[in-house]
Amino acid sequence: MGETVGTEVERSFPGGFLRLPFRGRTWRRTLYAVVSPLVGLCLLVVALFGGHRAAARVRRRLAVRLLDASPGRSVPTWPRVVGHALFGLPLDVLASVVAGYGWAVVVLNIAYPVRLLAEPDTASLTADAWGGPTLAGAWLVHGLAGLVALWLVPLLVVGITQVQLALASALLWPPAEPVSPPRGAGTR
Repeated sequence: MGETVGTEVERSFPGGFLRLPFRGRTWRRTLYAVVSPLVGLCLLVVALFGGHRAAARVRRRLAVRLLDASPGRSVPTWPRVVGHALFGLPLDVLASVVAGYGWAVVVLNIAYPVRLLAEPDTASLTADAWGGPTLAGAWLVHGLAGLVALWLVPLLVVGITQVQLALASALLWPPAEPVSPPRGAGTR
């Protein structure tokens, strides 16, 4: 029963949203977004030279471990694996750029006061800064921007990785072969 209550609170807007940047699921998806272009490019080369089963196995394991995909049993065909690699590569690059740049924006804005260690002259630091010309105004604006990005970036990363998961599910987990009814099952 406690598990159900926790799941309901986690799915609720304020509870789940406020914990989003601090959840393991968010960071696993961020890791998938960051490594997916390099992995996708390497697996495209492997698949093109006849290793489509190995490429599919690696990509599916990555999706199961980092995107919480359900493991599939059937092996996709060569066109499906190469198609996933070709269609997925631009999406992988987009996910990597959004995750990398987004988390960099979060860190740089929240840690804006640390720049004083590198540049002790506050006049040059705050002259063209948002919230300047005072140091307190610059800290406030950058800190607020960093806090907004702290919750916006995980939403973007989770959204893009959901699209990546949908593409992987469609191409790397082929539908099961339809089971034909036994002969005479439909007749009397």
